[in-house]
Amino acid sequence: MDELIRPDRIEVASGMMLGREASVAELAKVARQSTRAALERAVARALARPPCVVSFSGGRDSSAVLALATAVARRDGYADPIPATLVYPNEPLTDETEWQLRVVDHLGLSEWARVTVNDELDLVGPTALEVIERHGVLFPANAFAHVPLFRLAASGSLLSGAGGDEVLDSPAVALLRAVRGYERPSRNGLRASARELGPGRTRHLGDEAVAGQPWLQPAARAEASRRAGEAIAALGLRWDTGLRRWPADRYYLAVVGSLAAIGRDHDVEVITPFLDLSVLVALAADGGWAGFASRADALRRLVGDLLPRPILERKSKAVFTRAFRSEATTALVDNWDGVGVDPALVNVDTLRRVWKSDAPDARAALLLQQVALASTRTV
Repeated sequence: MDELIRPDRIEVASGMMLGREASVAELAKVARQSTRAALERAVARALARPPCVVSFSGGRDSSAVLALATAVARRDGYADPIPATLVYPNEPLTDETEWQLRVVDHLGLSEWARVTVNDELDLVGPTALEVIERHGVLFPANAFAHVPLFRLAASGSLLSGAGGDEVLDSPAVALLRAVRGYERPSRNGLRASARELGPGRTRHLGDEAVAGQPWLQPAARAEASRRAGEAIAALGLRWDTGLRRWPADRYYLAVVGSLAAIGRDHDVEVITPFLDLSVLVALAADGGWAGFASRADALRRLVGDLLPRPILERKSKAVFTRAFRSEATTALVDNWDGVGVDPALVNVDTLRRVWKSDAPDARAALLLQQVALASTRTV
């Protein structure tokens, strides 16, 4: 399941992985173990290949993975996992030191690797270029940012909380949540459910997925919308069914494959517990047709005995928008002559404006890297 899946031309243009792989079967309906047991088995595989480094931002997902790994290590006689954090001193919105300290202190960990990052992880900086020159443009665009952590984990393993957002924070349609009692029926919720359940469901889902991408030419937007809508509709209406079908989605396959490929460059085994197939089967069984009431509810059930409630229920989150933009991106955009993108897919002038904006759409990052790669091949 860790085969490298590269984005195609429409996916690079839209910044989204679109469609499904027919060769990947839907997961089993019956779970052989609890979600907690499946998560523990996943982290144990990483602990068995030391050094076991945990990509630790201080967010809820990485904190949960670190807590699980610590508990399993001490129960089963492995060395403690090593939390590793990227520190961006020039980007205060990324700072989660207070939350990180609370987690590390609560778990009683004596070792904590903190790697200072200045401009090394620019989207088209030296680290990114090294990766895309080797593998081509990859999804997600910031997959290369794990390289400093892979260096720490060389010949060992890296645990990542990747997938937590998608698995724990993807609600069922509003109607199902209302029936389950997770939320009160509302006019907006019923309207949203009608759109998602109605005869134009696929088109609506696709248009919603690609909304706000002014750089796409009409034909490219239509193609991206069609493919996105079909992929989302294929997940079905039930939360558990969608989870069991998700591993065939090109988004899932690209995330798993990209991290695995870059990890192999450093002889590191990458394990993402929230994307583990056994975990997905167990989560689908535990969450049922309507899923969980909230991410906090899911985390309380899974690791409520390992971390304090304030950590599991926190609402704040670090912002990395500017952490991946420095002089390398600015220079590339300022000197760009339009080479490296297909004008049949992308409006060059609009794309340039998006890249230069104070809050550029993250979906335009793959195009930025495609241009950077094209420029290195013409030198």
